[in-house]
Parts: sequence; structure tokens; C-alpha cells
Amino acid sequence: MYYRLLLFLLAGACLLPAAAAPVWECDFTRPEIREAVRKSPCASLKKGADGVWTLVLDAPAGRSGAVTVPLPAGKLAGKYVTFEAEIAYRNVTYPVGAPWNGVKFMASFLNGEGRRVYPQWDGFPQAERWGRHDRRRAYWRYAYPADAKDCKLTLGLETSSGYAEFRNVRFFTEEAPVSILTLSPVPKARYDAVLPPRGRGVMSPFSIDRMDEDAFRTLADWKVNLLRWQLNQPQGKGDPASYAAWVREQYSVLDRLFEMGEKYGIWIVVDLHLASSILQTADGRDTVVEIWRGLARHCKGKPMLWGYDLLNEPNTASSEPGLEMFAEYQGRLVRAVREIDPDTQVIVTGHYGSHGGLEFLPVYPEKNIVYTIHFYRPNEFTHQLDRRAGTFLRYPDANRNWDKRYLRRMLAGTREFQLKTGARIYVGEFSAIRWAPGADRYLRDSLELFEEYGWDWSYHAFREWDGWSLEHSDDPAGIRLDPENGRLRAVLEALRRER
Repeated sequence: MYYRLLLFLLAGACLLPAAAAPVWECDFTRPEIREAVRKSPCASLKKGADGVWTLVLDAPAGRSGAVTVPLPAGKLAGKYVTFEAEIAYRNVTYPVGAPWNGVKFMASFLNGEGRRVYPQWDGFPQAERWGRHDRRRAYWRYAYPADAKDCKLTLGLETSSGYAEFRNVRFFTEEAPVSILTLSPVPKARYDAVLPPRGRGVMSPFSIDRMDEDAFRTLADWKVNLLRWQLNQPQGKGDPASYAAWVREQYSVLDRLFEMGEKYGIWIVVDLHLASSILQTADGRDTVVEIWRGLARHCKGKPMLWGYDLLNEPNTASSEPGLEMFAEYQGRLVRAVREIDPDTQVIVTGHYGSHGGLEFLPVYPEKNIVYTIHFYRPNEFTHQLDRRAGTFLRYPDANRNWDKRYLRRMLAGTREFQLKTGARIYVGEFSAIRWAPGADRYLRDSLELFEEYGWDWSYHAFREWDGWSLEHSDDPAGIRLDPENGRLRAVLEALRRER
């Protein structure tokens, strides 16, 4: 059975009653946990003046360290779990090439496919998992599937050096959310009779500098009719007010895109590509609501506006206590846009844009709501990031059962959601690293499924990072243009097919 990622309703932090008792606590006096600490480089235990034991990770420059201990799978499987700990850190270095690392508070597990899944804390609100932060209670939530096994807690520093402390580590459980597909009748999505056409296209570069008229001419020649434009949060704009001001500065960029889109027949998706940390506080969430009101006011009625993509790959797990659940908050964003623009398509998503688990989102009552997924499965194939590796994973691979049937199984939940709710499905991102052997076959198989199911799609990405480039060769050792590479041919076949 395909794995359903269930983290779509999970943005509230510790909403459990104050009197609720933890289901499990990390008791640092237990022999097996002390042994794990002893074996881990850079790890030690200390007892505070209040009698509470603290795990300390003190990793010198160039080193990392972590402690991993087993978790009781029987208490996690099929449950909606709130993890909690007190965390402090200082002098933690930036995890180069892996910004999801740094201070690590993670509870991984094996799913029914035998694949390890890594749900984890996303950092304190509007703060990174590196640098310095005084002690504070950290929360995150996750819904574990019923087939979860071999669960492990990891505390430490990953691809970072520095100093970190963890104490009062524990978790609480509730019943997992219920699939809307079990309701009778299943709610139905509503759409106008006339909508923008099926979208087939690409994800944008980071900057308008790479999206000049020559770029539009190239896309038009490819027969692209959709460009997903990322309003990508720049460095130094991590607080809500700064990001909101930056978005307003992008209105002129959007105007240029709409102008070029009208000239070349390319529709525009406006994608709010912000850091999830902004969503972890009430102030940040309110600011994002106002950002979308401003975008709707500015973009309403523009030529070639395909849709408003509310949130890019949101990590819905970490937030301040007391905030509304993610699905409810996303509904607030939908309503904010609909107050101003009643008709343009609004694009909603779930945790990290995952292809699994749409059934745990509501069918929002507003019309013209598009449900988006991002598809990078198997991730270990699509994201082979070390181009210096001597060996590469391939597609198809009979030993791993990686083929078109595997892709179909991975997309089965999204397809079921589409068929039962009537929802429009948009694959906002999919790709394979250019040096992955068989990437052309992978793209062709994926696109054939998207077309079979009637889904809109945009390839990730056009003239962004060369690792995803359709215009460069498959050679991992160098960067050169190759207009005849198989990946480009596979995408062009889908774009130029007679319909």
C-alpha cells in the first residue's frame, strides 16, 4: 500500500489539554540511552540544578554529532503525535548544501514500503536551526501511518558543528485525522464552466534577469503555455514585515511577466515561495494573509493569470501553541483572496507539497480551487546531488521495482482524490537531476501518467540551477549546453504532442 504523508492538518503546536500526560519521555538515566550517548561522538549528559538531565552535543569545527535511540513504534503507529523538547544552541555553523540540517530533533520510521521517512522539527519561529538561540520549548506534530515501524529519535547536530542542549524530550498522542474519502457523500470540488486551459510548462528561475524576452521566445518555441513564477524569499527577508515589503516590490516584475505572457501565449502562476518559519507565529500568518490580499488586488484581471499558488512546500509541523490547524489556516488564505478576486483559480497544498495525503485536506467550499502536489519519487533517484559520486542510481531499476508501475502506485492516492472529489490536480514541480541515469525515461513515464490523468504540470525548473536544466548535458563532470539531450526531448514530446 502506498505511503500517505499525513501532515496536512498538523500546524498547531501543543494543543493538548494542560493536564495531558506524555505517552513517552526520553529518560536519560536509562542504561540503553546512556550507552547511546557514550557511543556518540561529541555527546555527554549533565544534571542541572533543578535535577533535570540534559543531553549536550559539543562538536568542534568540522565535526557533527547526534544520539539516536529507539522509540516505541506501537505508541506512534496510527497516531497524531506532538513532540516536545527544550532546546538551546550556540555557535552552530550553517549546514552547507543542506539547510534542512543543523540542530536536529527528528523521529524517523520505516513505512509500509520499507522506506525511511524523516519527520522533524523545523526550527523556532522565524529562526534558523543554526547560529544561537536561548533555551525554549520546541514543538512539532506528525501523523504516523498505521504501518510505521522501526521508529527512532535523533537529537544532535547534522552537517553542522557547534553546541546544543536537549532536555525534557517527550511526546503526546491523539487519534490521527480521518480521510475525507471515507465520508458519505464525499464532498465535491466546484468549478466554473470556463477555466484557463490545461497547463503544461515550467517552474521559473529565481530572478527576472533570467526571464527576458529571449527566454519567453524559447518557451513559446517549446510550446509551453504555463510559467510558475516563484516569489522566492531572498536572504535577509526572513521576518514577515521585510518579506511583505519585498513582495510589494515585485509587483512591477509581475506586470512584466503578464505582459510577456500575453505576447507569447504563456499563462502565469503566482507562487509565494516563502520560508515555512514565517508561518510559525500568529503575526507571521496574519502577514501572509495580507500579502495575499495585496497580490490579489494587484493581479486581479491581469491577462494570462492562471492561478494563485498560496504556499510552496509548507512545513506544517512547527508553530506557536494555540494556532489554528494548517488546513484551517489555508482556508483563511483562500477566503482572503476570494474577498478580492472571486474567480481566479486558487492553488492549495499540504505538507511540503507531498503527493500523498490530499485525502486529509478538506474540499474547500469556494469555487475554482486547484490541488497541487510536487512529485520527486523515488527521491533518492531524482535528487542524486553529489555529481562526484562514482556510481549512480538508475531508472528503471528492476531490483528496486522502480518503473512506470511504481510511479503509478505512488500517484494512486492523488488519483483517487481526483476521481472521488472531482478536483483539478496540478503537479507544480517534478524533475530528476540531469546526471541521473535514465532521467529521460523517468520524465517520459511521469509525463505520460500526468497526461493520462488529465493533470496540469510544470517541470522544475527553467534556467534556475543547472542541475535541473533541460538545456544542459547529462554529463555530471561539466556544464555545457546540449539541445539534443534526452530529458529535453522527453519534455518537448509532451509539450508538442497533437491534442
